[in-house]
Amino acid sequence: MPKPGVPDLVFFQEVKSGDVLKLKGKSNVDEAAGGGARDLRIPKQFGTFLEGIFAKPGTEKGVSLCTVHWENKDGSVGHAEMELWRPTGARPAELRIARIGDVLAWQVDEAAFKADEAKGRRWFFLLVKDSNGVVWARLLYETNLDGEDSQFREYVRRRIRETPGNESIRGTIRWKEWTVEPP
Repeated sequence: MPKPGVPDLVFFQEVKSGDVLKLKGKSNVDEAAGGGARDLRIPKQFGTFLEGIFAKPGTEKGVSLCTVHWENKDGSVGHAEMELWRPTGARPAELRIARIGDVLAWQVDEAAFKADEAKGRRWFFLLVKDSNGVVWARLLYETNLDGEDSQFREYVRRRIRETPGNESIRGTIRWKEWTVEPP
């Protein structure tokens, strides 16, 4: 059973209310129209970075894969396959991280999320590719940032301050060189 190594590549994106619905397969307001999207939308400028995490080629052109791991409450390790999809004609400026509902570490307690959201406290989806090449997923809570690495904590807080209110807060880190995107 793998244990997390030293962080190498880190990606985080704010959890939004619509994402909680996506995880439940209910992102479509009109349930008769179907369940709706079940993926995270990412601006395509993050593509080069995310290709380092989603490093396995998929069976379709423009799709790459990664196996994501997480630690369960009982100490066991779960895993699932996720996909990074190219932009589409309908959404040429966005990549999609698909199969987010398969990542049990990203399951959101909706009541706790709404309570924190009402207080202005943010949650983040976090992907970390470690020095062993293993990709780990977990939720990151703004209220728990004090327990994180100091450089990482300050970078997340900076992204919170700098990101316009109508956009999802996100960022990336190449840990070894400590380079961040966006700068």
